[in-house]
Amino acid sequence: MSGWTLATVVAGAVSTLAIFSLLYKENPVYRFFEYLFIGLATGYGLFRAWSDVLYPRWWIPMYQQGQWWWMFPFLIGLLYYTIYIRKLAWMSRLVIGTLMGLGAGASFQAIATQYAPQIAASFRPLLPPNWSPLSAVRGLIRAAAPEFVDRYVPASVPNNLTAAELVNNWIVIIILLSVMTYFFFSFEHRSPVVRGAAKFGRWMLMISFGAVFGQTIMARMALAVSRLWFLLVDPRGLAGPG
Repeated sequence: MSGWTLATVVAGAVSTLAIFSLLYKENPVYRFFEYLFIGLATGYGLFRAWSDVLYPRWWIPMYQQGQWWWMFPFLIGLLYYTIYIRKLAWMSRLVIGTLMGLGAGASFQAIATQYAPQIAASFRPLLPPNWSPLSAVRGLIRAAAPEFVDRYVPASVPNNLTAAELVNNWIVIIILLSVMTYFFFSFEHRSPVVRGAAKFGRWMLMISFGAVFGQTIMARMALAVSRLWFLLVDPRGLAGPG
């Protein structure tokens, strides 16, 4: 094992054990490595910001390609620091307000492109279109053997929803309307139907939040298992072969 590999394995093992020491109780060793990690992450973030963004997209065009107008974003960015000068603090508000407006516009565009397709996808057929005995047979065969339908069933036979798709569409619409009813506060939920739908929507929300929380726990457990695997496997190389 090379000297650099030895140093990285030892540093990783010591750092992992120091962070895991919080499971016992709060201690200065954990605090030191916590601040060390934050400092390293901040320094790495600044380095990546310079090497990936500022240097190729700002410094090279301005300094090497003679595009002097790139100096203006730098001067505008310096206005951020006028917040520490009481008489000039209003200049920082101009920059902050402008960037907040740009961010709000970009967020609205992202919302439109992200949620509009989801809203459109919520409009699902609840009844089989082009209902006929042939379409029903095609739907049943398609549920069991879609390759057979695509290869052997004539195109003249109308297409139809499978039973699973039909049930799934009804489930989606019922849960969607129930959750929307739970968040609809324009009138009091006095009707038993409205109260029942709102209660059902709340239960569906809790189940969804539980699933999301479970996925988060699984991701955290995967990270913990990877560190435990590192502690059990990688340091073995320190003792040499055998």
